[in-house]
Amino acid sequence: LPIPPLHDSMCRFLCAARPLVSSDELLSALNATEAFEKEQGPELQRLLAEKDARTYSSYISEPWFELYLRDRASLLLNYNPQLTFRDEEGAGRQSQPWRA
Repeated sequence: LPIPPLHDSMCRFLCAARPLVSSDELLSALNATEAFEKEQGPELQRLLAEKDARTYSSYISEPWFELYLRDRASLLLNYNPQLTFRDEEGAGRQSQPWRA
């Protein structure tokens, strides 16, 4: 899979967040994405592109192999490995924009 442009990823995040959060939280998410897109985002996007250029396949292949193909469990019926993120303690830390 090609790496999507940073701006496209930010737009997709906001579209996905819209039905899940309040208007205040959406405004907060919008401000956070704008700041991210100007500050840390370009550098992280560059690093991701560099990592993708060094690999045989897509940037998503490594997690796919780690989650699905590495495990040699004897019974794969209804087998679905997952990543789970624990809720963080503290006021306001459970909201979707903060966690993003």
